[in-house]
Amino acid sequence: MNANAADPTMPSLYELFLCLPDPREASGRRHPLAAMLTLAATAILSGAKTLTDIADFGRHRKKLRKAMGFTHKKSPCISTFHYLFKDLDAGVFEATLKEWLLVHHVRELIPEVHMDGKTLRGSRRGEIPGVHLLAAYSDKLGAALTEIPVDAKTNEPK
Repeated sequence: MNANAADPTMPSLYELFLCLPDPREASGRRHPLAAMLTLAATAILSGAKTLTDIADFGRHRKKLRKAMGFTHKKSPCISTFHYLFKDLDAGVFEATLKEWLLVHHVRELIPEVHMDGKTLRGSRRGEIPGVHLLAAYSDKLGAALTEIPVDAKTNEPK
């Protein structure tokens, strides 16, 4: 069996997003939440950095939009993503992405994880020390898998 082949028993990113509560008002919803979040996550994992990039990514991939569960001909615009992400709990979105990543790529990630500590720039205020984070980072994915706060004078997690 191919090590990179997806296990059919493991949930897809779309299936994980189906479990999230929709923070939007019921009236005026055109696009399913799971489809919008899957499109946004796919765009972000493909290098999108802004809402404009995400909207452009969806606009230029009609077949992909249909496969993701979009029912309207037009893709979501920038303001649709803006209002969605304004109301969406970022922690829940991030946790869902992390869950999917770990389920589907754990064999590839384990030997490639690096630890790195940083102090957030501009977080120190007078006598109050800056915010220190310890991150688990994957070179292969080019992303931090998780971050935890640590005390200022230690490299040990709380």
